[in-house]
Amino acid sequence: LCISDHMTLTAPPRALAGRLLLIPGLEWNSSIGEHMTVCSFRRPVLQRCVKSDDQAALLHFLAKQPALVVLNHPNWQEPCHYSREVLMARKSAHGIEIYNGVIERLPGSALATDKWDQLLSSGRRVLGFASDDAHRLEDIGQGWIVVRAAARTPQAVVEAIRQGNFYSS
Repeated sequence: LCISDHMTLTAPPRALAGRLLLIPGLEWNSSIGEHMTVCSFRRPVLQRCVKSDDQAALLHFLAKQPALVVLNHPNWQEPCHYSREVLMARKSAHGIEIYNGVIERLPGSALATDKWDQLLSSGRRVLGFASDDAHRLEDIGQGWIVVRAAARTPQAVVEAIRQGNFYSS
C-alpha cells in the first residue's frame, strides 16, 4: 500500500505497521494541473518533490534517484492532464496510469490505454498502472496492481514493479 496524498508525506498509521507493506510516496501536483505518483525510500527525495512546481526539472532530478515515477490520470478533465505530445516528452517516468477509478465519477475518461498504446508503439518501455485514487469511501477497490516480488519487503515490491513484474486490474 502506498498512501500518496497530494503534496503530503503521510506517515503510515501505526496500527498498520507489520500488517501491510507500506511504501513511502506522495502524489505530486503542479500549479498547472500535472499529477504524478512518486515512491522513494529516501525522505529527502520526497521532500524535494513537495518543494518543486516544475515537472520537467523534477523528472530530470528523479531520473537519477532511487524512485518510482508514474504519470497520473492522463485522460482526466478537458483539456486532459497529459496530451499525447506531453507524454512523449516525459521520457524519464516509469509508467502512466492506464486506469483511474475516481474518474469513473469525474469528467474525463478513466481509461488511458490509447495513450499507453501510442507510447509502446513508439518503442518506449512504459509500465501501465491501475489505481482507485480513493478520495471517498466509494472510490476504494476500483483499481490496483498485483506484484510478484522476490521477498515480502517494500524494497522488493518496488523493484519488482520497476522490472514490470506486476499486472494491473
